[in-house]
Amino acid sequence: MKKNLTILLCILVSFCQAQTLKVSYLEKINLSDTSKIDMSKQFEESGLSPAMEAILQKAIEDEARKISQGKEYELYSLNGESIYQKTKSEEIVNNNITTTIIDQIDIFYRNFKDKKTTNQTSILSKTFLIHEDETDFNWQISSETQVIAGYKCKKATSSFEPGLEAWFTNEVPINAGPKTYNGLPGLIIKVNSEYLAIEATDVEVSDNPIKIKVPSKGKKVSRKKFNEIRDKKENRNKDNEGSISIKVIQM
Repeated sequence: MKKNLTILLCILVSFCQAQTLKVSYLEKINLSDTSKIDMSKQFEESGLSPAMEAILQKAIEDEARKISQGKEYELYSLNGESIYQKTKSEEIVNNNITTTIIDQIDIFYRNFKDKKTTNQTSILSKTFLIHEDETDFNWQISSETQVIAGYKCKKATSSFEPGLEAWFTNEVPINAGPKTYNGLPGLIIKVNSEYLAIEATDVEVSDNPIKIKVPSKGKKVSRKKFNEIRDKKENRNKDNEGSISIKVIQM
C-alpha cells in the first residue's frame, strides 16, 4: 500500500511539473426565491425618491438572480502552484443608468510543496491578505461514482466540515481544486457544502506555460482577525438606523 501511494505521488508531481491545467468552474449560492426580495421597509427609512427606490429594487433583484445563477471562476495550475479567481466583472444597466457591480476580491493561491495558501480578499473597499496552512479536510473516499463534465468521478466526504462533499477524478491526476479544497488523489471537479455549490464546466490541459503570481496586495491579517473585522462591519451596518444595509454573501 505504501509503495502504491509513493508511485501515485510521483505521478502527481510529474503531472504538475509537466503541463498547464486550466479548469473553468461555476459557483452557485443556494438562495431562497429571489423574486420575493422586498426592500420596502428599508426604503421607507431611507428617504429615497420613489423613482430611485424602483431602480434600487430592480438592481438588487437582478444581482440576487445572477448570484443564484452562478459566477464563473478559473483555476490555473503549473509547477506545484495554483491560483483560483473570478473571470470578469459585471455591470447592470437600468433606465440608462449603468451600475458597476464591484465584487469582493477573492483570489486563492496555493503552493503544493510548502502546503501554504494565500487568500487575497476584501470587505467593501478594503483589501486583505491572509497567509495560512492548507486545511486538512480529512476526506473519506466512498465507492460511489458519477460522470461530471465528462469525467468519471468518485465521491469523498469530509469529517472536518460536516455536510461537505467533493467529487474528484483520477483521470486528471493532480491534487488541486477550487478555492482551498485539496487533499484528494485527483482533480476536484465538484464541491457541495451547506450554502455553496461549485462545479467544473471545462477542463483543459496544455503544454503552454503560464506565470502564476502570488497575491501581494492588501493588509496582512490572520483568518481569525479577518473574520472579526467582517463580523464587526456587518454588526455596524445593522445598527445604522435609517440606512439600507445589504449583507453580501462572498463567492
